[in-house]
Amino acid sequence: MTSYQQKIAIAKACEWTDCEYIKSLGLCKGKHRDSRVQYDSGHSDLPDYLNDLNAMHEAEKVLSEKQWVQYDSMMPLRDPQKIHATARQRAEAFLRTLGLWQETNTQPQPIATDCPATPTQPQ
Repeated sequence: MTSYQQKIAIAKACEWTDCEYIKSLGLCKGKHRDSRVQYDSGHSDLPDYLNDLNAMHEAEKVLSEKQWVQYDSMMPLRDPQKIHATARQRAEAFLRTLGLWQETNTQPQPIATDCPATPTQPQ
């Protein structure tokens, strides 16, 4: 998934609506009832889930207790290092937990240098 696709998928899971990527502006926008700054259209910039741990902390609040267990297992780090997971690592684990992660046909970008890539084998 591209960064923009990830950002929009997380936003939708967090009750944002009308989410879209505006290529000419290089930003993602959407509507949320708690959004502080809005454009005339009622849209706001989406939180920067891939780079902001505070934004991911807010996103994690939508997970159920059962989803938390799965989310924890998706983290690329082992206990107790999981607390050091980056926002990008947390975002991917979040999307995988909710079944929203989509593999792309393009060359994937590594999410972290400390996380070895392991190809998935079809069963």
